Amino acid sequence: MFPGPPDELASLEVLKPLLLVSSWINVFLYTLELVLARRYFQCPKRPPLYKAGVISLLFFDTVCTLTVCVNISFFLLGPPPGETFEVSMSPTSVVVFMTYCSAAVEQAVLAHLYFSLTGNIIITACMGLAILVHMGFAFACAALIIVFNSELSGALMTTSVSAIACSVTDIFIAICLGFKVWQMLSPGEVHTPTHSFARKFLLLILSAGFIVVVNTLAMMSLLLSHSYVSEFFLSYQGRVYTLALLANFLVGVHFRREEDISVGEPSHSHVPFTGVLFRDIERSDLMLKTAPSNTDASSDGADSGTPSASSTPAMQEYGQEYKIRPELMDPRPSMRVRSQP
Repeated sequence: MFPGPPDELASLEVLKPLLLVSSWINVFLYTLELVLARRYFQCPKRPPLYKAGVISLLFFDTVCTLTVCVNISFFLLGPPPGETFEVSMSPTSVVVFMTYCSAAVEQAVLAHLYFSLTGNIIITACMGLAILVHMGFAFACAALIIVFNSELSGALMTTSVSAIACSVTDIFIAICLGFKVWQMLSPGEVHTPTHSFARKFLLLILSAGFIVVVNTLAMMSLLLSHSYVSEFFLSYQGRVYTLALLANFLVGVHFRREEDISVGEPSHSHVPFTGVLFRDIERSDLMLKTAPSNTDASSDGADSGTPSASSTPAMQEYGQEYKIRPELMDPRPSMRVRSQP
């Protein structure tokens, strides 16, 4: 990432193919990001906060991807004549700052998502503080690279501290959000235990940001060991943040209220409304609407004092398989038990 003694500069020749491959990976991930972002914006009624986050991530990643390609081109083809030290180090500072801006946006959205799911303001405040800390070190690192050209050791140390702070923030958010997501995917709360462990594990990885944690830890360990290979991971780390957030949105494991709850009704719990829950409610309503009316069974149930299946609310009839909120039930139960002439 930073120029070193002549023997270290000589070793950079070995990294030329690796850096070239990193630029290809960068372009590939950026293209995939554009495809997923287009798919996300096609979904109706997305929250404005999440839309703003995706737009800002696209801006940061566009600048970072172009900078990475230009920087690799100068590195492989040679710097232009008359290039100063500040100009040569500008791409590195831009990559560092844009990458950690992407990290901050992704972490802020996941922190807001965690607060929406749990309402825990203390843990959310700790997440916000950690985001501000690593962003402060990232800004200082980008400034040190350009301004203090003779103090590269200070810039490297600041970058290391920023990488450590960012990794700790990613791990903290992934653990907290992952625990909540795992509770959401566990049987007995919102859906039946018909999903395989592999599917739940995949949803957990995509929604809680564990992919970001793996890439961040790899980059941090290489940076702390003063390896130039860390630039390989740093070059596309911002794209990983964006893809992780888009994956979270597109799998549907996030807090949704919108129009699925009646307007103006207060929420009495923090149970999240996932796509799985919507399918369960739909299937339960379909079962109730297609159930045949049996007047004899209704009269027998009335005589014995036991409510019949047709007149039993959905919460009682399917209480052990579905937990459906009363306001989401069919408001016309009498139509199911009306006697035909």
